[in-house]
Amino acid sequence: MKNLVERTILDFKNKKIAVIGDIILDRTERGIISKRKNPENGKVPIILGREEFYLGGCGNVARNLSSLGANVDLYGIIGKDLYGHQIKKMCAENTINTNYLIEDEKPTILKARTFIENDYKHRLDLGEINKNYKNNLGNLSKENQNKILANLEKEIINYKGIFLSDYNKRMFSKDFTQKIINLANNLKIPIICDAKPENIDYFKFCTVVCPNNKEAERMSKENNLLKMGEKIQNRISSKYIVITCGKDGAFVYDKRKSKMIKTKAKKVVEVTGAGDTFSAVLGMGIISGLDVFESAKLANFASGMVVEKAGTSVITRKELINYLRKGL
Repeated sequence: MKNLVERTILDFKNKKIAVIGDIILDRTERGIISKRKNPENGKVPIILGREEFYLGGCGNVARNLSSLGANVDLYGIIGKDLYGHQIKKMCAENTINTNYLIEDEKPTILKARTFIENDYKHRLDLGEINKNYKNNLGNLSKENQNKILANLEKEIINYKGIFLSDYNKRMFSKDFTQKIINLANNLKIPIICDAKPENIDYFKFCTVVCPNNKEAERMSKENNLLKMGEKIQNRISSKYIVITCGKDGAFVYDKRKSKMIKTKAKKVVEVTGAGDTFSAVLGMGIISGLDVFESAKLANFASGMVVEKAGTSVITRKELINYLRKGL
């Protein structure tokens, strides 16, 4: 089985994949407290720091897939601003195609996390409210929906899989999402979904949905994993439900059998982005011919590797195979 999984990982290379969803720019600020006195206000410390940018939201799913060797087309909305430009620049650096990104008048969404002396102090979210502190997201316009659907229809015959990454920002609505899923199902293209609980009904008839434990509780109104999986599958008629359970691993549900996959993480440095790594590897396993249980085992192993790294990290096929040989 190990040789089969290794061959499957190698087979990730050059598969053409579409990623559709909410694009977010992640900024991490890291600093230490200076001994200098702040001349502006002596009670406020000076922080000597640096900042790092990462592709967040569905951009991180795309980055994970590209790192695994896939050819990725990214669909979504960014602002006509400095952060939008940064996203396009970073996509180019990660060989992610941005020809199907739409630049909108609303600002790019940014999440800024601050760590001082390695202590997580706060998170600042930008782009979600206007100057009067009112919701600035709104729904994706019909015009932009039609642009995305037209580009998807043009390219879909070339895709081996489609990833839908929902962060409940501005991208998905029920009618729009169902049009995407219908296009994929008509061509028997696997659809891997990461959906927020309030939007779960948008994703009916997908191949697999992979919520975390808390999200699955909200979707199902249950606290037992087996009942969670059963309720969610009955609700959206997906082929599989895979529930990530943090340090405990992942629970795979289908109607014929269910199984808990234990985690392989040795230490946790940072959890940001681990769910995106999980869904990327899970989906690529399914797309490349592994069954859902082996795919989840590989995905759980990959996300366990990622939380051992600082920042929003990804893994490569080479890293995955090397870790696999050490005892997956």
